[in-house]
Amino acid sequence: MSFNEVMLRVLPPVDGHQPHITGVYGEQRASGPHGGTDFNYIGGQNGINLQNPKVYAPIAGTVTFTGGNYGTIKIKDADGNSHEILHTSSHVVSQGATVAAGDEIGTMGGKGPNGITQYPRHVHYQMKDPNGNLISPELWWGQQAVAPSTAAPEPVAFSLLNFQFPIRKSGGGRYKDADEVFSILQGETSGNYLLGSHKFWHGGIHISNSSAPQCVSDEPIRCMADGVVVAYRLNKDYEKSTFEGEGGSEELKYSSSFCLVRHDYKSPPNTQVTPNTNNILTFYSLYMHLLPFQHYPLEPGGGTIARSKPGYWQGKVRAKVTGSGLILRNAPSTLTDGANAGTKKGSSMVLSTNSTIEFDSSKILNLKLNGKLLRMAECVFIPSTSNPPTGLKNQNGAVPSSFWACVEDVSPNRVVEWLELTPASFDVVVPMNAKIKAGDTIGYLGLNEVLEGPNGGVVRKRQVHLEIFTLDPKVDDFLKNTAGVKKGKRYIHLPAGTILTKKTPEIGSVPLETDHCVELSKAPIFKDPAEWYEVAVKENSQDVKGLIRKAEAKIVTQHDWGKIGFRIVKENNSSSDGFLDPDDMPVFFKELYEELDKLGNHDNKVTPEDFPEALKNVDFRDHWSKLVAYHPTEWKEKSESAKWTRLNQMLEGSPAILKLEKDRIDKLVFWDDPAIQEKGLGDGNIWHFHPIAMIGNFLAKEASKAGQITYDAEGNDTPGSPFFSRHIHWPGNDLSGVTLGRGYDMGFRSETEIYNHMIAAGVADAQATKISKGRLYKGSHARDFVAQNRSDIGTITIEQQEALFDLIYPGYVTKAIANYNYWTAHFSDRLEWDALSQIVKDILVDFVYQGFTKGENPMKAGMKDDVDQLISYIENNPTIRQYEDGRKRAAYLRKNR
Repeated sequence: MSFNEVMLRVLPPVDGHQPHITGVYGEQRASGPHGGTDFNYIGGQNGINLQNPKVYAPIAGTVTFTGGNYGTIKIKDADGNSHEILHTSSHVVSQGATVAAGDEIGTMGGKGPNGITQYPRHVHYQMKDPNGNLISPELWWGQQAVAPSTAAPEPVAFSLLNFQFPIRKSGGGRYKDADEVFSILQGETSGNYLLGSHKFWHGGIHISNSSAPQCVSDEPIRCMADGVVVAYRLNKDYEKSTFEGEGGSEELKYSSSFCLVRHDYKSPPNTQVTPNTNNILTFYSLYMHLLPFQHYPLEPGGGTIARSKPGYWQGKVRAKVTGSGLILRNAPSTLTDGANAGTKKGSSMVLSTNSTIEFDSSKILNLKLNGKLLRMAECVFIPSTSNPPTGLKNQNGAVPSSFWACVEDVSPNRVVEWLELTPASFDVVVPMNAKIKAGDTIGYLGLNEVLEGPNGGVVRKRQVHLEIFTLDPKVDDFLKNTAGVKKGKRYIHLPAGTILTKKTPEIGSVPLETDHCVELSKAPIFKDPAEWYEVAVKENSQDVKGLIRKAEAKIVTQHDWGKIGFRIVKENNSSSDGFLDPDDMPVFFKELYEELDKLGNHDNKVTPEDFPEALKNVDFRDHWSKLVAYHPTEWKEKSESAKWTRLNQMLEGSPAILKLEKDRIDKLVFWDDPAIQEKGLGDGNIWHFHPIAMIGNFLAKEASKAGQITYDAEGNDTPGSPFFSRHIHWPGNDLSGVTLGRGYDMGFRSETEIYNHMIAAGVADAQATKISKGRLYKGSHARDFVAQNRSDIGTITIEQQEALFDLIYPGYVTKAIANYNYWTAHFSDRLEWDALSQIVKDILVDFVYQGFTKGENPMKAGMKDDVDQLISYIENNPTIRQYEDGRKRAAYLRKNR
C-alpha cells in the first residue's frame, strides 16, 4: 500500500478537495531534520483547511495516547509500531480504545504549546518503531506490499509495469534502447522474426552466443516485464534426437526447457481528455531452449561467476534463519491462502540465528499474521554440527520434527535467507502462479545442435528463443490507442499524402507516398518567421527532407502504436497451416517481403538467409520488426497433425531428416499439455510481437526516466574516477554528510532509516549495517568516516544504486511541487504542476535537488512549460550557468523536447 493511499485514508477528499503532501520526512528545518510527513488539503491556509476537517486512523490498533501540547493521537499497530497524528484540534477517541483503519479519530488543526493555531493547519504524521526510533511513514507504507501467492490463482490486476530487455551487457550494464540491442543482434545468422526454416512462420527471435556470449554463464536471460509465471518446463539434461544417415548416426542435443510469463498491462491514464481511461492488454512472454538443470554448475574453463538459479522453480528450499530468530508455529486451521497463521508452539520454540530449515516452495501459503499476509510453509529443521550452534534459541531442547514458520526472504518481512532450491519436477510442464519482476533471472542459453547438411555433421550453438504474443481480442484497440493517452515519447505522424515544403533556398514541395513517423526530438524548429518542423524520412530508399508547419503537425506518442508503425498482418487464407504464403498476405507485407531479397543476398528468392544483411538497413528493420503477425503458434501441433503436411512434402526425399525433425517437434511442443490448457490459452492462433521492438517502445521515454538528469549529474560508474558514486564518499563541504550513490546524503538520517533504505534497495544485511554507521556525520566527521570505512564497506551494485535513488527521488519531487506552488501561485499564467511536461518537471526538481529554493526565478522559468524560455534562463543566469558543464540541463532539454 502506498503512502498516498494512506494519506487519502487519513484525510479523504471533501467536496472535490484533495489532500497533498506539504513536508516530507527528514527534510532539514531550523530545528533539525523533520520527524514526519505533513499534509493538508490543496488550497493553502483557507477554505476547508480552516474548517477543522475530520481526521481518520491510518491503521488498525490500540490508542495509547491523546492530547498533550501538540494535540497528539498515538495508535500502536499489531507489530508495536506507533503511528502518531499531531496538531489535532480535537479527538474523539481515548487511551485504550481499539480502532480500525479509517475510523474517525479527531479533527485537523494547528495545535502547539502556544495554542491551537500555533502552526498552519495540517496533519503531521510520524512513526516510531517498537524501539522508539523515528522512521519514515512514506518508506514504511511503501514496503507494506501483500506477499505474492504461490498456491492459488489470482485475479487479473492490470497495472503499470516495469520493463527490461531480455539480455544485459557483460558486467550487468543495461542496453540504453532497442537500437543498441538490434545492433548486437546483427551477429545472428538464423532464428529471425516471422520467417523460419522451410518458410514456416517463426513467431519469435533467437539470441545466441554469437551476439550475447555473456549469457552462456555470466549473465542470465531476464524477464522482460513484471508479471506472473504461469508454467515452466525444466529439463534435467538435454533432449536427444538421432539422425540415421548413410554415413552413420548423429546424436543431436537440444533443450525443451521453457518459461511462460503472463503480463497484465495498463497504460498511463489519459488525464488530459477523459480522466481514468487506459489502454489495457494481456500478453505473454515465452523463453524457450533454456539451460537444463544439470548444466548450471560451471564447466571447466567456462565462466567465472556462478550461475544464478531462477526463483520460479518449484521444489525443496534450504534456508538460513536471519535476524533474531524464527518463531515455530502450529499448522493453520485451514490450508488455504488468506487463512490465519497457526498459533505459536510455545514461548521457547524459536530457532536461533543461522539455523537451517527445509520446505517445499510449491506448498507455500500466504497466511494472516498481525494484520499482514506472510509467506509461510511447513518446515523441517536440518541439524548442524559446525559453529555457531543451531537449534532452539537459548536452550538445548529438541526441535519438533516438523513445524510451520514464516519463510519470507524479502525485506521488510525477511526472516530467512534462501540458500538453495532443488527442483521437484523435471521434463514435465509445471503449472503455477508466481509473481516475477522485470529483470529477474529466467535462465541461460541452452545448447542447440542441428544438422550441418543433408549428409550429417553437427552445428552447435547456445541460444534462447524469445517470443511475445497475445490472444487478447482488444489488441486492435491497444494499437489504436483508443484511450487517447497523450503521455510518453512524442512523434510527428506524417500520413501518406502529406506535403513537405522545401527549405529555402530550395523551392517547391514534396508529397509523401507512404506513412512516416519522426521522433519529435529529431525534428528541429525552423523559423521564417512562422515555426516549422524540419523532418527527414526515406521513401523508395531515397532520403527526403522538408518542412511541415508546426501548427499543422500531427503529434502522437508511443501509445499510438499503429501510427508509429505497428501493423497487424494476417493471412487472407482462413485455413492457414503455419506456412508463410506471401500471396495470401496484405499488399504492404508483400512489398516488404520482396524487399528482403533486394537487401539480402540477391539470389532472386526470399529465404531466412537474407535477414543478416537486410536487417542492417535500419529503415527496413524498423518496418519489419513492427509487424504484428497473427498466425498459429509453433508450439501446439505434434508432427503428425495436418499443420506439418507441407513438411512431409518438402522432406519427402530425405526420410532421415524428416524423422529427426518430427522427433524434435514432438519433444518441443507444449500448448496442448493440460497444465497449459488450464491457463486458457485457446486454440493457438495468436498475435505475435517482435520482443525487442515491443519492449523498446514500452521503454521509450520523453526523457530517459524521471530524475535521469539528476541521476546522471550526481556521479558516474567508472572505478577510479573522482566521481565514482557506488562507494561511500564525501562531497567536500561542511553541510554534506557521508554520501552513497547518486546523492544519498546520510548527514541528516538516523542509523535505523539508513539501514532500512539500504535493505529496501537490496543491499545485504551486513553491508547495510556497516553503511548505516555513517549516520548524522557532517563535514570533517563525514570525511573521516569515509577515509576509515570505505575499503571495508566496499561498493554497491548499479541496480542497488538505482533502487536507492528511486527511494529518495520522490521526496525531492514532493519538495519541488511545494516549492513550485509557493513561488508561482500568484502568477495568473502559470500552469499547474501536473500540466507541465516531464522534461520541465525534471529540471525543476533538479533545481531543488541542488538547493535552488530561496527565490522565485528557478520555478518561474518553467511555469509556462516553455522549453526555450527555460533553456534561456539556464544559459543566461550566471549562478545556474556555472553548473552547466556538470549538469547539462540545457542539453537535456534540447535532446528530449
